[in-house]
Amino acid sequence: MEKQGGNGCKRQVVVESPVRPLRSLVRPCFIFLLFLSTVIVIILLGFPDRFSQTDWWKNLSLYTYYHRWTNPDRHRGPSPKTIPPTTVPAPPSATIRPLPTNHYHFGYPRNYHFIVDEPDKCNTQTPFLVLIVPVAPGNLAARDAIRRTWGNETLVQGKKVQTLFMLGLPGGLGAQELQEKVNQESQVHHDLLQSNFLDSYLNLTIKTMVIMDWLATHCTNATYAMKIDSDMFLNVENLMTMLLRPDVPKVNYLTGMLMWDRPVIRNPNSKWYVPVEMLADNRYPTYTLGMGYVFSNDLPERFVAVSKDIKLFNIEDAYVGACMKKLGLSPTNSPDPWQWKAYLGKYNRCEFSKVITYILSRSSQIVDYWMDLKKTPGSPCNLVSRDAIRRTWGNETLVQGKKVQTLFMLGLPGGPGAQELQEKVNQESRAHHDLLQSDFIDTYHNLTIKTMVILEWLVSRCPEASYAMKIDSDVFLNVQNLISMLVNPDTPKQNYMTGLVWWHSPVLRNPNNKFFLPYEVMAESEYPPYPLGFGYIMSMDLPKKIMGVTPQIKPIYIEDAYLGMCLKRLGISPTNPPSKSLFDVNPIYSYGRCKLSTVVAVTTTKVSQLLRYWQDYTRPGPPC
Repeated sequence: MEKQGGNGCKRQVVVESPVRPLRSLVRPCFIFLLFLSTVIVIILLGFPDRFSQTDWWKNLSLYTYYHRWTNPDRHRGPSPKTIPPTTVPAPPSATIRPLPTNHYHFGYPRNYHFIVDEPDKCNTQTPFLVLIVPVAPGNLAARDAIRRTWGNETLVQGKKVQTLFMLGLPGGLGAQELQEKVNQESQVHHDLLQSNFLDSYLNLTIKTMVIMDWLATHCTNATYAMKIDSDMFLNVENLMTMLLRPDVPKVNYLTGMLMWDRPVIRNPNSKWYVPVEMLADNRYPTYTLGMGYVFSNDLPERFVAVSKDIKLFNIEDAYVGACMKKLGLSPTNSPDPWQWKAYLGKYNRCEFSKVITYILSRSSQIVDYWMDLKKTPGSPCNLVSRDAIRRTWGNETLVQGKKVQTLFMLGLPGGPGAQELQEKVNQESRAHHDLLQSDFIDTYHNLTIKTMVILEWLVSRCPEASYAMKIDSDVFLNVQNLISMLVNPDTPKQNYMTGLVWWHSPVLRNPNNKFFLPYEVMAESEYPPYPLGFGYIMSMDLPKKIMGVTPQIKPIYIEDAYLGMCLKRLGISPTNPPSKSLFDVNPIYSYGRCKLSTVVAVTTTKVSQLLRYWQDYTRPGPPC
């Protein structure tokens, strides 16, 4: 305001502003806040591990937590001196790199880079299927268990399989020592991939997208890939059988255990909590459960591309579902959805022979169950072999104008889970109508009983047939050659039994031998001639004659030798086949197509080999 002065002149009057005393307080307050902020930053940088292990962050939003801990600039890679030759050097730990200009969001996989890599894994060989296991850096036990079991399956049904492990950076106390052990492990096994994000449960989406990026940039020549957790039992044989079905697509394909119309969990106390800031939708798009899902290898590159526009959230399997939805695709139900199992109740060997996946509780179970499954299977559990036979030579019903019928003989299951297994056998019988089952316990030592029951069924149920063959479930059978041999005019129609005949076979007295027989069971030192049990043919007059003399012959559990004893009592001798090369047991080398076209029966080592032999034998074109 202005006042009139005594000299008549105007003078300026300064009015005290209220801002002035406040301004005098701002400076010390600013200095104090700056000091306090500096102290907090020093504490956070000096003790990051301690704070990452406490609950201080729980009051923050999950989105804030993500931005703090997934920032790739924050993580320190191992020293270049400790990195093995297969790795790419990380930047020095003191260097803070700016985010790349194309970072999009913190879940985008190309924000990160590999510090341990196997860039040529898919170049040195072309895998049909790549299995990638996300696993914590410190979980060596799981990796070793997988290497000893399903991860060691490198050739399945003639298709190459490659198993690799995906790791992030270790955190917490001892991270540097753990990283050194990871580097050493990589040098030994050459199956580790490691990127520079912090390995944690909340970073699983980043880990999964980094897997997709590796496949898109390093392994485009594979046909399928699978992301499978480290606590999983995987039946690679059954997975391969599914993938080789002609109705399984090779593009735009994702399958596993499907989750439909699942709600987004908003409870902050839940392990699967996702806040609205991260995902506004209240229901997830259809996705495959993250324990293990398989996809055609055209998808990884497309997942990486669309992930730029999909905000990161921490439920990795649902995030892949969101990528599928963005692409206008949907996961596909597996041909047999029941093969994708979640948590295990009680171990059942037969069950494991049929599934693709099971979640286990510890690494030792993977090894124990794998070893049990791979031993010689008992017949009631041998659905895989029966199905393989149904798909191959057992499906030959009219050969050279002659009708052929294939049936399976079973005894009763025993041990834990026998009742459940019997119910599954009943269901299988209703589905296929090709099972015969008698009320003896199905064991190796009851094979003679099983064979006699087969002969009894032939006598009472099938007297009009001309010939019968007893053949093991692990045998490739060329039915065309068998029929050609039987319709030959020189082949007898009575008192005839042939196969790979063993002459002058000694009775084994070593108690540690599988075929041991004590003197009190059989006093003779040599068996009479008999056809080896993996496969022999007989004229249909013999079953009744053999059954007639069995009451006079003390049973032994070596079933084919017992048949030889019955033939001797009848005064009949087995006949050599037209050529001994028609029957081959335990061949040293795998058979090729030309050789398969010349045999009648040859043993295989596993179901996949039987399937491969049949596929090779039946493809068009001259065999030799």
